[in-house]
Amino acid sequence: MNDFRPPSFLPAVICTAGSPSPAFTAFVDPPPTGQVDVPYSFWVTTNPGADGTYTSTALPAGLSLSTAGVITGTPSAPGTTVVTITLTSAGAKTVAKSFTFVILP
Repeated sequence: MNDFRPPSFLPAVICTAGSPSPAFTAFVDPPPTGQVDVPYSFWVTTNPGADGTYTSTALPAGLSLSTAGVITGTPSAPGTTVVTITLTSAGAKTVAKSFTFVILP
């Protein structure tokens, strides 16, 4: 199996589809610390490129997750937030992983 690695300039969590159901494998865990008023990017991707849609809960203020799995934005408030990212595959399988995001003042 080929290992997909995202571009090195963008941190990522890799979601690996496994048997009997998909499971997340962390490439970067936890996500890098962010800072208020500093642009932030974090890429959630699949390995080896499964189709699906990403959703999340409780992202820090100022950040958003695209359905393709890219968290971007400029954090607007400091704090620590537990975020759950869910991938729903084209085959209707779902996997979820929780992470702690830290945003510094």
